[in-house]
Amino acid sequence: MEISAVSCLPQDPRKYYSNLVAVSFWASNCVEIFSIERSHPRLKSLCKTSALASIPRSLLFYDFCRCVDGPENHVHLLVGLGNGTIVSFAMKHGELINQKSVPLGGAPVCMTAYDIEGRPAVFASGGMTSIFFWDKNRLQNSPIVFKVRLHSFFSSNLKSFQDVAAASSLNTRTFASCLILATVSGLFIGKAGQLNQLHIQSVCDF
Repeated sequence: MEISAVSCLPQDPRKYYSNLVAVSFWASNCVEIFSIERSHPRLKSLCKTSALASIPRSLLFYDFCRCVDGPENHVHLLVGLGNGTIVSFAMKHGELINQKSVPLGGAPVCMTAYDIEGRPAVFASGGMTSIFFWDKNRLQNSPIVFKVRLHSFFSSNLKSFQDVAAASSLNTRTFASCLILATVSGLFIGKAGQLNQLHIQSVCDF
């Protein structure tokens, strides 16, 4: 079967490799988890989801453990569907459990890992935008309001928008802990506020 998306992001951010690979398929709308072992010459299938509501267009393994104290990890598989929905699974003992769905509009979902004030989060966009993060012992999500300052010869004003087609984290000396956002209007570099008061203020636009 043809592959629609792949994720092999290390669950431990201190490592440069992953022992798990998530693969989704066009024909079945399923996501399958494989393990990579030196002693095994091929990928070993660990578990598989049932058929999802739409084609998986993006996958992301992510561990939210850095936002809480203690040794327990909070590895999740986030699946961005073509119908604008994110499906999340908790990864426990080689199994995918606690399936939840969050609608984000009608466009295919794109995702990127992003730290907000040192706390790990995932930025997701699919017509509407949201941040996923770990709080109160569960995975939560919060919508985001974008504010872009538009300059003209006579005045400067703020304009809200939601049409983010793609996004990626950006962390440089000039743009620390920022996001670069692609919209129908161009590219914007922005920064998120606190998790309890989420908005993204434009830092630079092109």
